[in-house]
Amino acid sequence: MPTHNLGAASVDADAVCEVCGTVNAEGVLICRTCGNNLRDQKARRMAAEAQLFEPERVNSSQYVRGGLGVLALLIVLWTAINVNKIADRIVNAGTSSDPIQALFEVPQTDVYDALAMEAMALAPTVEQVEALQAEPLAGTSMDGNYVIVQSDPYSGVEILGTAVVRTDELATRYVASLGGLGQVRGVARAQGESAYSSAWNDAAARSADGLIFGVAGVAVAQQDGSVECFGQSALDDANYEVVAYRLP
Repeated sequence: MPTHNLGAASVDADAVCEVCGTVNAEGVLICRTCGNNLRDQKARRMAAEAQLFEPERVNSSQYVRGGLGVLALLIVLWTAINVNKIADRIVNAGTSSDPIQALFEVPQTDVYDALAMEAMALAPTVEQVEALQAEPLAGTSMDGNYVIVQSDPYSGVEILGTAVVRTDELATRYVASLGGLGQVRGVARAQGESAYSSAWNDAAARSADGLIFGVAGVAVAQQDGSVECFGQSALDDANYEVVAYRLP
């Protein structure tokens, strides 16, 4: 299976976290200290400043449309599991922690392994994805099955992986499978009315070689029903994005 290099997204975000005061590196999407969404923070700040001059301007929440943030982590895994990069950086990354490792250890493995089996059983076709691109499906909750794709103007649609999202009385959990390249799993947390995210201690990726490291991400539901996903890996400061579609 070929290795895929997905282009880094240009994501505009604040550098200084308003929650904990950490000064993050330029372009960082999620605060390294507390997991605050720096992209949404800037959107809220700019909207508040604009209202000082134009009180009737549309509130920024109309532009930040919903989430299914669990799927944002797929792109993080896809780029971060490049074994050569991980081998060079894992010693100095210092990102492994008990909450991260625990997502792949007993007792949590029972529920996550079951979700992984569901994700691996999904087999969407290119034709099905093309139909979803033409007419994406919307959902009333984040629970469901998903396909993650990348569209190239030359090679067309490429299926990157699949994911399942399930909610019980304790949490909203998810697992994403990227074939033989690895897996991501974690907990999605609501951000506002319909957006979701996973901070650094909420989610982890495991490469095919068994390396486990922290990831974080957010997602924004588009008006057409698709989900634009942004994510980061603790192994670098790059931002990445893909598009997710709900499967029928």
